[in-house]
Amino acid sequence: MCVTDGVPTPVLTWKKPDGTDLKKVTATENAVDAVMKEDEDFGLYTCQAENGVGAAATSTVEVKQISKLVS
Repeated sequence: MCVTDGVPTPVLTWKKPDGTDLKKVTATENAVDAVMKEDEDFGLYTCQAENGVGAAATSTVEVKQISKLVS
């Protein structure tokens, strides 16, 4: 989950461990679903909040793999 607040309302961008965008939304509180299809889907997900005023804020969440995915 990525919790933000600001005026104007921040745009939240979630990024996958490989740096590609997962989801971009405008919200004051945001949680996203990520489908875990490959081993590379596990790792550090980053949420970046920007509203055009001041510096962007970031938060990182680690998603750990408990067991190897079975194909």
